[in-house]
Amino acid sequence: ADNPRTRHAAQLADMHQRWDANQVLGITVGPVMVDLFDKLGFFRIFSAIWFVAILVTLVVAIVGVWMLVAAGSAWQARAEMSEAMDSTLIDTSHRLMELALHDIAPHGVADSTRARHWPERVAHGDPAYEDDHVIYQVVSESGQLLLRSKDAPQQALPVQRAVGFADRPGWRIYTYRHADRPIYIHVAEETAHRTEAVLHTVMWLAMPMLGALPLLGLL
Repeated sequence: ADNPRTRHAAQLADMHQRWDANQVLGITVGPVMVDLFDKLGFFRIFSAIWFVAILVTLVVAIVGVWMLVAAGSAWQARAEMSEAMDSTLIDTSHRLMELALHDIAPHGVADSTRARHWPERVAHGDPAYEDDHVIYQVVSESGQLLLRSKDAPQQALPVQRAVGFADRPGWRIYTYRHADRPIYIHVAEETAHRTEAVLHTVMWLAMPMLGALPLLGLL
């Protein structure tokens, strides 16, 4: 019955018949060459151990290089996204400061001489105050909480009343001081939101290679 071994034996016999008479400098090298090439798998290259090893090494190298590129891209994307999100926090603090002043001024709380007596208020319903991942607090120079978004903590965030960024567990916070009045605003974004955005970027980078892996496996 015909089977791979029988076919291979027949093909090898045919190769011996064709090449056994070959000589180099009067020395018959045909049989040795045919047997050597057979042992190296040249006559069945796709099942040869050395060919499989080269193929696996090539696939691993391609995946390794891609992973390095993806990691570098993810790191760069993280840095750029963090910079963009920080810029957004700065812009948001400036915009919300004026809105917050407009909200609290009718209650007579814009007078710095009465900073210790300003009542806390909670902003509700204004689309400008609503964001799934960002909260804000308006505080006096003494640290009294004056106004906050509806999801913000009821106590002032534990950051210094000084313009700039601060990192606290779970939050990236930017503090801004009004140019003329002793009022500060803390605008905070969930760090989990930033991490999620970076992970989404990495996933988009990974998807093409993950889709290509089955095709590489077919080789």
